[in-house]
Amino acid sequence: MKLRSTRVVRQGKTPLLPDAERACQRLRCARQIVAVDHPFFAKAVRVRGIPVRAAKCVEDAALVVAADRLSRQLAGLPDSVIERLLTLDAAVHVIGRGQVTSDLPEHAHMKGVDGGYTAEAGVTVDQRSRGMGGLKSSCGEENLLNIDDDPCYRGRDILTHEFAHAIMDYGLPAAAVHTIRETHAAAVAAGLWTRADGSRAYAGSNASEYWAELSMWYFGSHGEFVDGGARTPAPGPAGLARYDPAGFALLGALYDGSHGAYAREAAAGAQPSRALSPLAPGAPDELRRSVGVDGAPSKLVLRNGSGRDAVLVWVDSTGGEHEYGVIPALGIQVQHTYVGHVWRIAPKPLAAAPAAHSAPAPAPALPELLVRAEEGTCVVELWADGCGRAGARRPRPRGGRRKHDSSPTE
Repeated sequence: MKLRSTRVVRQGKTPLLPDAERACQRLRCARQIVAVDHPFFAKAVRVRGIPVRAAKCVEDAALVVAADRLSRQLAGLPDSVIERLLTLDAAVHVIGRGQVTSDLPEHAHMKGVDGGYTAEAGVTVDQRSRGMGGLKSSCGEENLLNIDDDPCYRGRDILTHEFAHAIMDYGLPAAAVHTIRETHAAAVAAGLWTRADGSRAYAGSNASEYWAELSMWYFGSHGEFVDGGARTPAPGPAGLARYDPAGFALLGALYDGSHGAYAREAAAGAQPSRALSPLAPGAPDELRRSVGVDGAPSKLVLRNGSGRDAVLVWVDSTGGEHEYGVIPALGIQVQHTYVGHVWRIAPKPLAAAPAAHSAPAPAPALPELLVRAEEGTCVVELWADGCGRAGARRPRPRGGRRKHDSSPTE
């Protein structure tokens, strides 16, 4: 995107403090809204390098609110987390009041598709959501400006929820993600986030939603109540601390940078993320099967550099295979796993051409790849140069948040 012009939105009536005050007070924050040259987005503002983008129809005020909320969420996170997000081109996109989710470039391929990302018959992505999680997180302009009349969104901080998914899936160290999963499991086992009839609030559904929902409470709003009538837990961090003390403590440590996973990562001298090459075709059999059950957590960032969808399969210690989903063409999938676990990635078979049509030209053959997880966050370039070797190419993600244990998050 090319820079065209800049305008500054300042908090306060005067752009600069008088000289007498300048010596002892900080200048008030200025948000720079930058015009960008892009077919869809017209303006943007950056927070720790991460862009918040919107089309021309979106009010500047919505971008300023979005930047303030993102700044609050990122303020205490270590540089290593931010670096991982920047490496993968994380961003926030604002959906204008007159726009729908599939107007955003990353979801345009889903416009009018029955079932959308969730395969819920009769429901499109636009009918289901006004915000999506993932590397390109999004939320509605109306939610930012506090004029949202949809009961599913009113009073909730959708940007914080959706970008929390990006932080967990792409930014946090693997050990931190493992702790979130453990804390969620313990909370559900203790009966938290569960109603009298046995149904669960959204925070109880899985670890990813537990983190995202609690993030809204932690930063001052709320997610889906366990008891809507009594508004339990009460909105805000105090209500969360009373209802789920362990969850509140975990979010505090992760968001303020004091969690032990960060210190252990720094002490080990680990890079925020590193390239990991697939196994060589002639690797010994013992390297082609998973080892260990409770090893150190690992995070694989799998970037599909080909124009074909790929199937992701876990290979257990006996050589048995377990399919975990599809990595979209030119897309990205994060797989949380353990050191020593082996994953097989194979091009998805092409659909057969109808008999009435001539067969298309055969697609270039792509080899199957095997990846053995190592400690930390490992970025694997799949078929980036036609043979699966780790490389510098960074394909553009396509579609919404894709993860093996849940669909794109609304």
